[in-house]
Amino acid sequence: MGFHIFCLFLVSAFAGILTVLNMIRGDILFAIITGFVTIVFLIVPIMILKIKKAQSMKLENRR
Repeated sequence: MGFHIFCLFLVSAFAGILTVLNMIRGDILFAIITGFVTIVFLIVPIMILKIKKAQSMKLENRR
C-alpha cells in the first residue's frame, strides 16, 4: 500500500473521530459534514486499491 493511500486512510480515521466528537457535543451539522468526509476518504482509497489490483491482474494476463 502506497504512502498516499495510507494518508487517505489516516484522514478518514481522523474525520471519524471528529464525527464522534461532534455527535457527543450535539453539533449535528458538523457531525454530518465530517461523516461525509469520513465516507469519502474511505471509499476513495479502496477504489484506488481495486483499480491498481485490476490493472496488475490485466498485466499478468498479457504475459
